Amino acid sequence: MADAPIGGRAYTVEQLFSEHRFGLDYYQREYTWSREDVKSLLNDLVRRFHASWKPTDGRAATTQYGPYFLGPIVYFENESITYLVDGQQRVTTLHMLLIYIRGLLKDQEADDDISELEKLISKVKHGRRTFSVDIPERSPLLTSLFRGKPYVLPPNPTPSVRNLYERILDLDEDFPVELRDDALLHFLDWLLGRVCLVGIRALSRDHGWEIFETMNDRGARLSPVDLLKSFLLSRSEHGQPALNKKWREMLTHLSAHQSRTPSDFIKTFLVAKYSDLDDDRLAIETAAHEWVRNHAADMGLVTADDFHAFVEKNICGLAQTYGMLVAAGQTRDVTLEHVYYNATNGLSLQLILILAAITPDDDRIAVKDKARLIASFLDLVYVRKLVNGNVTQAKELAGDIYALVPKVRVANSFADLTALLSAEIANLEDDFTGIATFGLRPDNKPQVRYLLSRITAFLEVECGQPNRTEEYLDKQRPYEVEHIWANKFERYQHEGRVAQGISALGSHGTERDSRPSLRSSHPPQLNSRSHAQCLNR
Repeated sequence: MADAPIGGRAYTVEQLFSEHRFGLDYYQREYTWSREDVKSLLNDLVRRFHASWKPTDGRAATTQYGPYFLGPIVYFENESITYLVDGQQRVTTLHMLLIYIRGLLKDQEADDDISELEKLISKVKHGRRTFSVDIPERSPLLTSLFRGKPYVLPPNPTPSVRNLYERILDLDEDFPVELRDDALLHFLDWLLGRVCLVGIRALSRDHGWEIFETMNDRGARLSPVDLLKSFLLSRSEHGQPALNKKWREMLTHLSAHQSRTPSDFIKTFLVAKYSDLDDDRLAIETAAHEWVRNHAADMGLVTADDFHAFVEKNICGLAQTYGMLVAAGQTRDVTLEHVYYNATNGLSLQLILILAAITPDDDRIAVKDKARLIASFLDLVYVRKLVNGNVTQAKELAGDIYALVPKVRVANSFADLTALLSAEIANLEDDFTGIATFGLRPDNKPQVRYLLSRITAFLEVECGQPNRTEEYLDKQRPYEVEHIWANKFERYQHEGRVAQGISALGSHGTERDSRPSLRSSHPPQLNSRSHAQCLNR
């Protein structure tokens, strides 16, 4: 009977780090373990150790303590380097833990144990130290930790370096106090000799990637973004290290906004450029990597060159644009102010329509022109529908936006896009006539505040004052929607014309009531702020 083509072997932690120098291949994800992930592993180890340890035990007794199984890792070997296919998070965390324990041993002056532990952490050859988890970008950080020196994050660190740095800081707080003194050496002996993993050796890099996909199918362990990267890069067949570098730079750029931004970008990009049906959007939302794998040919991804160009030009190229749009939605940019207004109203789907119109060949001027046009169009549609009572929240425009996506995709030039959106506005049934009866209701206070903020800011700018739109729209600011005129009309009808439903922005923090003393305070305030400037216009 033939032997199985895939071999497995049990390793203690000591054997794992003494016999292997670990690396990562291009399809591996970043180091992503959170503080809770590291604490969970640490708590499990401590709990199992305490189940056996007694303060009176000698260190040799740890050889009889209960073992702890940390699960399998998958790897392949190439030129004396063990490339992790599955298990990077655990191996990286264990390595970090060993370096941290070494620092604690230095405080105890346990020189012999430090010397033995250092052989597992790194090797020194020809005066150069190489860590057992040998990832070049992480070496400066690990070197600082190893030497007990502070480390300063570089500008725009990779997600792995940033996350590893944060976990190291957390470990200093989360490592149990009860293990820092007499129990530390016992814990180290048990960790090295009784905590074990099973290593599964793949036959080659390609075989390793197949195992990687199988073990992480349907995103059970990795995110769809990680699995999409592994699929696309594996099909590129050439220039994979360079593509991996570009992909990681993209993640670093987008993650600077929020941790979920890379995932949001991939979903937005796929819906904007390729999906046609509601079922497509749902599939992309839940498992983008599977949708791409099932629709690769429909997307024009057939040859290795197709996949290479798709990653380099389409995804990584448009990621810069997406990051710019996300930033414009967070802070008002005078060149993209309607993107900010729509984001304030919760119209996140604007990014789908904007990306649908933009091509990888568009320069920054063309990108901004198209983004400005689409954002202004959506703002106008939203306000028209709002004042006529046909929408309350911006998300109610979803159907209109999705229906426009296929049309916008083929409007490649700015002129074509302008013609398309002009025709859409001309055919829009809603106009501004509804503003005559539009007023504050229990369900539209944010929308009324939005309109008043825009109107107030416009008037102030025309009167020579600064643009305070962001201030008026900031939910943390104490601006409220207040009635200028009293609610009790009959008390004041002798004073002349009263416009029903007129409101204004006030900074008193509460809605104006119907007391006469508060009735007329706001108009003089506005008048005093703008009258002189208006006279000079």
